[in-house]
Amino acid sequence: MRILLLSILTIFSFDALSQSENFAIILKVRGNVKYTHEGNVYSVKKGAKIPEGSVLNSKEKSFAILKMADETKLTLGPSSSIEISALSEKGKPGIISLLKGQLRSKVKPDKVKKGNKLFIKANMAALGVRGTETIINFNDKSGSFTVGGLTGEVAIASLKNDVGGNKADAVSNLKKVLSNKNP
Repeated sequence: MRILLLSILTIFSFDALSQSENFAIILKVRGNVKYTHEGNVYSVKKGAKIPEGSVLNSKEKSFAILKMADETKLTLGPSSSIEISALSEKGKPGIISLLKGQLRSKVKPDKVKKGNKLFIKANMAALGVRGTETIINFNDKSGSFTVGGLTGEVAIASLKNDVGGNKADAVSNLKKVLSNKNP
């Protein structure tokens, strides 16, 4: 009986752990930050779980720090907006669209598997990020962006075609776009 009970609890524990990887966790928030998911708008609080497919918006003098399952950290700056197309997990890169404003990313290097761990799209360009700390500013009015690499290297490539579709197609397309530019 004990073995059966332990087996059932173990199965539910693994199920809960696998579901938690579909979220980014808010580590810190200041000011007015909200996210939209499936048409509903929610206020962001410390410890909140932000699901894949959400759009985060920060107001003036506001910011939020998010952590993904693979320890990637994103800081959404003031008056900024991002869309989380895919969350990065162990072995799977994340896809973030910077819609406007500032985004700082800190990606832990993967010493076993080489390749990009995070793709950031801004207007008509894509960035491939590995073990890097980067700041990206995107002006949605002019369509221009600037990138600052604080540590490591970042690959940048033009997006002439849409890289949309399902998650697997988007990741595959982004890898193709950045393959010649990969650090």
